[in-house]
Amino acid sequence: MHFLQEIQRDPSLMRLLLFSALEGHELSEMFFRSRVRRLHEFLADYIRSGTADGRFRPLDPLLAGRAFLGMVFHNLLIHELFGVKRDAGQDVEGVVGTFVVLFLRGLEADGRSEAAR
Repeated sequence: MHFLQEIQRDPSLMRLLLFSALEGHELSEMFFRSRVRRLHEFLADYIRSGTADGRFRPLDPLLAGRAFLGMVFHNLLIHELFGVKRDAGQDVEGVVGTFVVLFLRGLEADGRSEAAR
């Protein structure tokens, strides 16, 4: 969440990271190792655990974690890179919270009762 708020305050960081990735600069690899890979692993572990205890349907946990991040970062890109205006009152926490609910509901194991939701 902190990184998203940082980008919202200063979009030049995201532009620098995207440019460095496109140019194959070592800054991109450093950022990926220190931030992105760790986040992928955290999400995959969470999803793996939820699958093991029957809360989530069986799927590739790393791919699922990347899918969640795709929602979040696509939203960030359209606002910060393409300049799409945010709706009034739309903050980072609210947007991410909505994505979390959408994503976790999609992971739920089949057969869960409405009462369990």
